[in-house]
Amino acid sequence: MKHIELLNTNSVDAIKGVSIIIIVFYHIACIAPNLELFVESMALPAFMFSSGLLYFQYTRKKYYGNSVLSRLTGGGGNFVVLKLKRLIVPFLSLGISYSLLKCAYFYMVGTICEIDLASKFLNLIVCPRDSLAPFVWFLLALFLIFLIVHATNDRYLKVLSVVSVFMYLFHQKMPYVFCLQDVAKYLLFFMCGDIALRMRGEFATKNNMNCILLFRFMYFILYVFTINLIAHTIVGRYISHIGRYSGAIYFLHAFVIAIITGILGDKHYFVIGLLAIAIPIVVDVITKRYHFSMFRRVFLGSK
Repeated sequence: MKHIELLNTNSVDAIKGVSIIIIVFYHIACIAPNLELFVESMALPAFMFSSGLLYFQYTRKKYYGNSVLSRLTGGGGNFVVLKLKRLIVPFLSLGISYSLLKCAYFYMVGTICEIDLASKFLNLIVCPRDSLAPFVWFLLALFLIFLIVHATNDRYLKVLSVVSVFMYLFHQKMPYVFCLQDVAKYLLFFMCGDIALRMRGEFATKNNMNCILLFRFMYFILYVFTINLIAHTIVGRYISHIGRYSGAIYFLHAFVIAIITGILGDKHYFVIGLLAIAIPIVVDVITKRYHFSMFRRVFLGSK
């Protein structure tokens, strides 16, 4: 499977940077309704697309094996263990920590008796979107998508791409448990990374620069294309820098929003959003510089 570079690193980082900024502001309660459609139709798909693009361009060949078992457990390292550390460990640690923080808040305001804590903590695993830490659903869904795609042989990737289209069309009929509905909804955008690389490789020599229109998600493509242009400007360089810390921002932004909102109230959403972006970056830099390896493994999914 021959792949060539479709977007440079700055472009991919810019896509992640813009997307994580939108997602952070979406998670600020007072403005969330105004961004829900945009996040669901563009920002999250763009995150999945960039993850798929990087996976197919770099990660897959590093961990690839001839059988399903060898692909998941061999080929230069244990792929399952790698993704467990990167996604599931933060999924559990962040989910439990944030749930405990919410419980403390409900206790202080006297509403904890109105909440079924047992079901909320159970939902953290079964239905993360209905838990006290709904933002962690993305980590579980992305983990399952990685497993599905990586377990698929190269010769069946095109078949999986076709299947992902039908899964997207009928994702609402999928089970809600274990984020299977989200997996069905966003697998297509992850597979778009492979589609883009394949189509660019096959048609670039024919000067067909419109092959990416295969996605048939015109607004989504416009979103990605626009960010790709911005990535080559001065502003784009700053956005790309934010994108390099998108993982840390996603992992920690909910805590920052909850704490700062408790201090300032929900009227200062612009300040809250900026802090929810800046503080995780500072935490990532400090913990890396001073070798807080345990914190990074548990809360940031680092190796």
